[in-house]
Amino acid sequence: MPVFKFIPIDQEYLKQHLADFIRIKNDQALDYWEESHFLQDREGKWAYSLALEEQGQLRGYIIASVDHSQLTVHIHKFMMAPEVRGKGYGTQLFRAFLRRLSSAPYRDISLKVHESNRAKHLYERLGFITLDDRSEYHFMKREHQSMGQGTDQP
Repeated sequence: MPVFKFIPIDQEYLKQHLADFIRIKNDQALDYWEESHFLQDREGKWAYSLALEEQGQLRGYIIASVDHSQLTVHIHKFMMAPEVRGKGYGTQLFRAFLRRLSSAPYRDISLKVHESNRAKHLYERLGFITLDDRSEYHFMKREHQSMGQGTDQP
């Protein structure tokens, strides 16, 4: 069984591991983020963002920010290294992220996912519902009160 280490992402951690963040991101054909997107400071960006390491290697990350006016945490990036996809690492990272949010004062968690992204099934298992699927990108949301209420408990 792999031993995971969940690390809060702050600007310092991001800068130290930027090449790894970009390497993981570059494996996704539909991803448009550049280095500047990673380094851009957003309100609440560092409050809940989380990395997964295994044996000192970055294996995946969730970058999220907070919209205080809407009481929402928005996930901008949920990325896993190609060598660990389909092995449960992403589920473990997402569950750790949800635990990190368990006492947060927000109503919802939102994200946007491409219709062909297989992570959409993970989101659904964890209680996200699709609010808008009129384009190739689907907007999904999970109510904060439903933490632990999906078919796959965090």
